[in-house]
Amino acid sequence: MPYTSSTVCTGLRARSSHGSRQRGSPACDELPPPNITKGTQIEDDNSGPGGIYARLEELGYELSSYTERVSIGRADEQEAKQMNISPGEPVYRLWRTAWSSETPVEVNNITITGNRYELVYELPAN
Repeated sequence: MPYTSSTVCTGLRARSSHGSRQRGSPACDELPPPNITKGTQIEDDNSGPGGIYARLEELGYELSSYTERVSIGRADEQEAKQMNISPGEPVYRLWRTAWSSETPVEVNNITITGNRYELVYELPAN
């Protein structure tokens, strides 16, 4: 299954599983800066149509780029429990930072099972 934006959890402050607790569901933390989100719909469980990125843009933070850092490892006890897999199963650990110009406006810590997802990147040649 390709890794897509729908894999990303939105509106969450604590690590949790995405959607139902199906085997292999991703676990993620999402950390928009509190100085940006305080008193906004971003703090709600449901951040509305378009999710957090739409709310950030409404606040004047036009998204300009993303930085992703990926490592491969084995699920620890906590990750295994959250994703309903066995400890030691292979996982991707992905840190994604969303940028508005030079301001980081969101950091996602996403853990996904290594055997259920494929990470695909397109890189410019110039």
